Amino acid sequence: TYENVWDFNNNEVTGDTTLYAKWEIAVSPTVPAPTPSNTVIVIVNDKEELAGSITETEENGKSVVTVNMNSEIIEKKIEELLKSDENYVLIPIPERDSDTSRVNLTGDVIKKLEDNNFNVSVTRGNIQYKIPAAELTITSVAEKLGVSSSKLKEITVNIQMITPDEETLKKYRDKVKESDMELIVQPL
Repeated sequence: TYENVWDFNNNEVTGDTTLYAKWEIAVSPTVPAPTPSNTVIVIVNDKEELAGSITETEENGKSVVTVNMNSEIIEKKIEELLKSDENYVLIPIPERDSDTSRVNLTGDVIKKLEDNNFNVSVTRGNIQYKIPAAELTITSVAEKLGVSSSKLKEITVNIQMITPDEETLKKYRDKVKESDMELIVQPL
């Protein structure tokens, strides 16, 4: 129902966990120009870097686009481009006709982002999903999973944007109508 807020300080991760996040229409920064079909340009503090690859698969009859980040390149860029104010990494998911878009980041990259106060933004079309650096509590997650800090690379953090099926969309529309509100953008 997307109504239970995850408490990063108190909830326990005991296995695979799916978290849903608020999304908003992206207004900036701008998404880079298209790249070759299987590569992704990531923006780190206004600097573009070829740092990801794309795979397209099918899971349970649904099409899935996955962006796998190159950990070494991202970590190097984080170190090179630290600012004193707001740091960010923007990961644009290239337009594909897919039901699910996914970005995979390893735990060691998440730790580097968290330690250096980098916010993470993932975009798909005109939708932007923002994760503040303060919420990237990978050390806490690793402890709860029994993974040592030296093995954070073994953890894969999966950020997903899923196009809802018709049944879910109907529930949203009914809830909006019942609340005398207006649905401006289709849920993702």
